[in-house]
Amino acid sequence: MKRMLIVALALAAAVPTTPASATYLLGATVKVFYNFPSLSESPFFPADTIVGTSGPTLYNGIASATVDDRTLTLDAFCGPGCVWESTSFNGFVLVDFYGTLPRFQNAMINPATSYAGFDASRIIVNEDDIQVNWQGLTGNGHIVLDINVGVPEPQSWTMLITGFGLTGAAMRRRARRHA
Repeated sequence: MKRMLIVALALAAAVPTTPASATYLLGATVKVFYNFPSLSESPFFPADTIVGTSGPTLYNGIASATVDDRTLTLDAFCGPGCVWESTSFNGFVLVDFYGTLPRFQNAMINPATSYAGFDASRIIVNEDDIQVNWQGLTGNGHIVLDINVGVPEPQSWTMLITGFGLTGAAMRRRARRHA
């Protein structure tokens, strides 16, 4: 049993850990749609955005979207009388269009958000997209969402691998006893 514990600890120490600054979306190809007047309708089809290399995408001179490693930033600058119409959907959708990312886990409002009236009820997170509905809001503002994707923590991988190793060792030991 001592040998198994030593081997398990050695395996745990040998498994590389990812620093806290690990990337989530950097280098990924995504699309950011502006959808209006419904979730299924987009006035134009955006080009691919490669996270970390693309600047803000402008939307008809009234808004922009920027995606970086861990955030989605939306800026509305349509003027003081701007009203985002109350339709079934009026806003942005960040999409893992090619299905290459781990699933989106959540999107939290960053304290840098300054858009009056924007709250968590306007965010819907699915495994391949994040929907931001700003229908009915007025004026201009800045929305920053912190994005989390399904990347397991390094400690979880270490425990999983160690657990498999210990289970396998126990099964081999038990098989030898019965033989």
